[in-house]
Amino acid sequence: MALIYFTYGSAEWRPTRNPVYPLETKDDYRLVYGETAGGQMRTAKKGGKTRTVKLPWALMPLAELTALQAFLDSYAKEKFTYYDYSEAAHTVQWVDGSLEYQEIYYQVYAVSLLIREEL
Repeated sequence: MALIYFTYGSAEWRPTRNPVYPLETKDDYRLVYGETAGGQMRTAKKGGKTRTVKLPWALMPLAELTALQAFLDSYAKEKFTYYDYSEAAHTVQWVDGSLEYQEIYYQVYAVSLLIREEL
């Protein structure tokens, strides 16, 4: 199993450990529901399907967290490439505000990050 990593152009972020497996994944079909004047339910597609993946790390050193924050600060509004466990490339975007972290030990953190891919 390969280590996951992110790239944007020549910039990259590589952790020394993979996130806790299995990853939480959610597919969103982006449907809009409504009701006609006659009371019938209507459903329409609002857009394409998206997949949201939660990447949780149990023990991330402060240096890696700082590097991840710098990567996200630089490319938060951009789509970047996420390479998963099987080294398959996915074009994703960071779900704004989703970087959560808590100090577990001195300079070691539990970290959680959400990314979204349009399918």
